[in-house]
Amino acid sequence: MKQALAMKIITTFCFLMSLAIGCLAQLPKTEIYLFDIKESITGYTIDNPKKITVGNNYNNQPHFSRDGRYLYFVSNGKKAGKTDIYRYDILKKRTKRLTKTKNQSEYSPKISPDQKRLTCVRVPQDSTIQNLYAYNLKGKKGKVLFPDNTTFGYYTWLTQIDILSFHVPEPFTLMRHQSIRKIHDTI
Repeated sequence: MKQALAMKIITTFCFLMSLAIGCLAQLPKTEIYLFDIKESITGYTIDNPKKITVGNNYNNQPHFSRDGRYLYFVSNGKKAGKTDIYRYDILKKRTKRLTKTKNQSEYSPKISPDQKRLTCVRVPQDSTIQNLYAYNLKGKKGKVLFPDNTTFGYYTWLTQIDILSFHVPEPFTLMRHQSIRKIHDTI
């Protein structure tokens, strides 16, 4: 339970950092580290840093699987440009590229609450369209979840069917989406 809380704190910190740097026109060079978190009488300590990146460019937006086995993130690999989704297997210490879309970038990967889909915000190159996509867990068979909403910035799953999302550009909106009935409400 404490490890899950610590993972959420680190993920939240990385998410907030990605929001802060998201305003930059060009993707910055960023890295992801995985740490061991230990509790002691005086508090928590972190040690044993493990660099979880692909190349030396943009590596960001980490998301842990519910069981803690995988860390999903986006990277533009070894050369600057579009981003794809990667999965780091914490037990096997291996990274695997899951998406290989042409002229499209993926951001904010998350596992759906039913643990059957990998969701993300997908952005076509040279476009302002930002769709919420769902893939199978192997990063294949992608489909748009809400074709009529093309301004997804960030999102989180609230329940099996409810998604809360932040939409861009200005004026920014916060929306709640129900995936089964395709209902959208501005909050």
